[in-house]
Amino acid sequence: MTRKRLIEVEFPLEQVSLDAVHEKNVRHGHISTLHIWPARRPLAACRAALIATLLPDPGDAEERKAIYRRMAGTVVETVAPERRDGRRVEQRRRETRDGILHWGREHGPDLEWFRAKIRAAYGGRAPRVLDPFAGGGAIPLEAMRLGCEVTANDLNPVAWFILKCTLEYPQRLAGRTHPLPDFALRDRAFMAAFLKAKGYTAAALRQELAKLGPDAAGRAGRTAEPELLSRRPLPDADLAWQVRAWGRRVLAAARTKLARRYPTYAEWTSLGTGGASLRRARGGGGGRASHMKPSGSRALVSWSHFFPSQNSTRNFLCFLPQISPGIHTPCSVCVCVCVCVLCVCV
Repeated sequence: MTRKRLIEVEFPLEQVSLDAVHEKNVRHGHISTLHIWPARRPLAACRAALIATLLPDPGDAEERKAIYRRMAGTVVETVAPERRDGRRVEQRRRETRDGILHWGREHGPDLEWFRAKIRAAYGGRAPRVLDPFAGGGAIPLEAMRLGCEVTANDLNPVAWFILKCTLEYPQRLAGRTHPLPDFALRDRAFMAAFLKAKGYTAAALRQELAKLGPDAAGRAGRTAEPELLSRRPLPDADLAWQVRAWGRRVLAAARTKLARRYPTYAEWTSLGTGGASLRRARGGGGGRASHMKPSGSRALVSWSHFFPSQNSTRNFLCFLPQISPGIHTPCSVCVCVCVCVLCVCV
């Protein structure tokens, strides 16, 4: 066995590029939808680079190709019909088959094989991976997926909180459910989506919504009766639905508070207390959004050490970004949502 890493000898660039481009079109379930971050790296590219960096080169060309075939698969050419200028034409595309880089194929026996292979290369223990500029968390997330002990760091407070929400909170709260807050039961749109996800359809869905109190026709201003909520057990929800519930609440409050500063957008925003009434902000039309300049924001360094095999987390320094009261930024909204969820779940 040579001292070189796999990535120093050979790398399946075409397969990685094809799967990374495909991943850019993925919206549902991808960490890029958690919060905007300007320099996100494709998970497929990070997974491939980590495997090729952690594993030593076997020194044999055939064995090397077998490892990369298991990781990145093979490239095939497909033909798909497509309409252009009213005509039906055939579009030839190159895509990968097999491997663990393509979105949706990252789990399975091959991933377990790589985890075992990596541990064997480090004397039976999980290697430690440090990302000193973790940003959106793609590299530490993929390192955790491969069974490594990960240390992630970033100076930016937004990046720090993205890392907490991407790497730590899902791991700590995975599989746990808690009752939905009562304000979520008064949100007809939220409860309809929640019950649909639970398998309710048509008449059964309308019946459950009627038990909670909102108007069956969806008219504005109707909410669940307090006595109905007190007698009825609150449905349990996992972390994802808790985040959705608190996120909608914080977003609605932020829109109401900022509506007067954005008169055009405020035409679609409830200005009444508790969202019970709908009023349009005066001066709508072509009003310009006023500029708010945050003052007093401060970035603090934070480190987190993750142990995925033990399903535990050890934090060395954990600081929330300090934001002046009354200043609404994407970071502060994210902090409010996640802190509220943790108060419920932890």
